[in-house]
This record gives sequence, C-alpha cells and structure tokens, in this order.
Amino acid sequence: MHRTTCNFLSLRKEWNSICMANQEILPTQHYDYYRYLWIIFCWQHLLTHWHIVFHCINDGHNRCIIPLAVNRNRKKVNGISFFGRLDYEDIVSSSSEPTFIKLSLRMVLSEYRGYHFYVNNIYGNGYLFRALYDHLSFDRNCVAITLPSSYDNYITSLSKHQRQNIRTSYNRLQHDNIAIQLLTFDSNHCIPHHLWLLCQKLYERRGRESGNALQLWRKRTQNAFSHILHHVEGHRIYVLMHGDVPIAYMAGMVKNNCFYVPRLSHELEYNKYSPGIVLICETVKVLIAEGINVLDLMRGEEPYKLAMGGTIHKNYVIDKMTNDILQ
Repeated sequence: MHRTTCNFLSLRKEWNSICMANQEILPTQHYDYYRYLWIIFCWQHLLTHWHIVFHCINDGHNRCIIPLAVNRNRKKVNGISFFGRLDYEDIVSSSSEPTFIKLSLRMVLSEYRGYHFYVNNIYGNGYLFRALYDHLSFDRNCVAITLPSSYDNYITSLSKHQRQNIRTSYNRLQHDNIAIQLLTFDSNHCIPHHLWLLCQKLYERRGRESGNALQLWRKRTQNAFSHILHHVEGHRIYVLMHGDVPIAYMAGMVKNNCFYVPRLSHELEYNKYSPGIVLICETVKVLIAEGINVLDLMRGEEPYKLAMGGTIHKNYVIDKMTNDILQ
C-alpha cells in the first residue's frame, strides 16, 4: 500500500511506531524533530509552490515514510535538508532490508518522472545511502569522536601539540581567576528560558548575524534548531558557565550511546581561553562517565574537531533526473 499526505500531524502514531520498531533510526529522523522542521518549513514557504509530501509505504510486513519537498510547477523534488536544518538526511523505515527500501523509493520516484531530484546531507551509513549508492556523489565531511573508557585515555590519545593547547587553556583560566562550571540540561532538567536565550544570542554573535532586536528575534524563531534542540526527545544541552555568563554550549540529542551535536558555539570575547575546546573536554568527562561512546559533531571538518580526536565520515548528495534513477 502506498499513500501520501501533506498533513504531518496525522502521522504521529505511525511515525513513532516505526521508530520504536527500529532503534537504528537516528534522532534526526524522529517525529518530534521533524515536527519543528515541518512547522518552520510551512511558515516560510506557505505562499510558495513548495510543499512537503509524506509518502507512506506498507507492504504488509515492513513500513516506511519518505518525506520530500515537492514543487510541481518547477518539476523539482528535494530532500528536507535542502532547506538547511537537517545534518543527516534519511528516510524512516521499520526495516533495514535493502530490497524493501529500494522498491519503496522506486515506487515513490515513479510518481515524479521527469522531475529533478536533489537530496543533500545523505547520511553515509543510512538507508538512502544504501538504496541509492550507485547514484551518489560526495557532499561534505562530518566528524565524530570515538570515546575510550576513561578521560585519561581520551587525553593521551590526542596529539602532543593538542594536549599542550588544552593545558594552556586551563592554565589561562586559572591564571585569570576564571572559574568555570559545566551545566547539563535535558528533558528532566529543562534549561531556563533566559539561559537558552543567552545561548542563542551567543550563537548569533559568533555567526556575525546583523539586524535590530526584532529582526534577530524573527531569524531565531524561524530557525528550527532554536526550537528543536531544547524540546525533542533525548535532547541534551551542555553549557560552560563563568558565573552567570555562558561562554560556550553544545546542544544535540542522545541515542544508542551516541551524542549527536548539530550546534556548538562559544563566546568570542573568551577566545584566548579556547572555550570550545574546554567545553569538549568537560563534556567528554561527563559522557564517558555515562557510558556514551561517541560524540558526533556532525557536519563540517573544522580543525578543532579533528584536533580533539575526531575522525571523518561522509555525507553524500544525489543530483539527478528521476528518469535516470528509474532506468
């Protein structure tokens, strides 16, 4: 059976049931995460010809949901990450069986013959990757840090140069009497609204976002991450504080002993102390103690990620006519 809907809210029970049946599904594909993506997308594209269409496949044994952004006037069909809020693009499937996923994708794409098909940020170990492998091109690098059994082992695994950088950061903090504290927030201990607002402003200053207070508020409220990262199931926020001032924070989601982090930012005024590096060190201590064994910093291969023990994995993109895929 194949049905389509544009009403995402009607899929809640089915979507959650699929995620419960398959624990491999990434937190970026969970219902609550997509709910904010959908709301922001509809808000921003209400008066355009773009629509999100959810294709639901059920063969009697397996189920999947394939969300696509469709513009029938321009004959284009894109993945949701095309609009910028999804580091890892994938489908939601109760089964990892390649045959089922390939047949489901062919069934869906056959409805868009003659369309241009573009999906970026395809997760390098996901279902889209496995089903479309022959049609993919490299998109960009991502970085994850595999965590050992102890913090001491983690530090000794870093290069001599980076270990010295870390010591220098902590020594400068101590020399200048900058006392730091790591705060942890999750669903059971929600981040106070005023502190989350300060973290958002910290992120905006780092990105050199301009505009008056109203313009910045609009940008913030129209950014799905501003809602997702302190509301979705399994969310986790670590904030490095100096007194009442957040000097760095990372926000993401925990699942299957992995902490997925799409946002990490620091206060530029504290650059001399490398607050982002100190934040990673302090967070790694907590993660290892909890038994979390991967810190996935997701898209981007910034030098600090690699210096802190990260290894590269890849995102992919498909950019083809549907007819070429369906041959």
